[in-house]
Amino acid sequence: MATPKGTRCMSFKLNDHEGVWVFSGPDGIHLQLRKEVATEQDVAAPSFKVAVKLQAADALKLAGELLTAAGTILAKR
Repeated sequence: MATPKGTRCMSFKLNDHEGVWVFSGPDGIHLQLRKEVATEQDVAAPSFKVAVKLQAADALKLAGELLTAAGTILAKR
């Protein structure tokens, strides 16, 4: 998938088959989640790609929640 001109794309590969992409540009912020499973590996496993458009305030709330959750988990180690 090509990134539209003037749009920034950051991808975070979680493993060989899953990842999170963040697209940001003049028209807003899009968060995309992807999971791909080859049918030869598991014909019944779901593959998907879903995206949501976030307002800047919602993106900041989500970032804050992720930081809080990660901090809590790391503090217990």
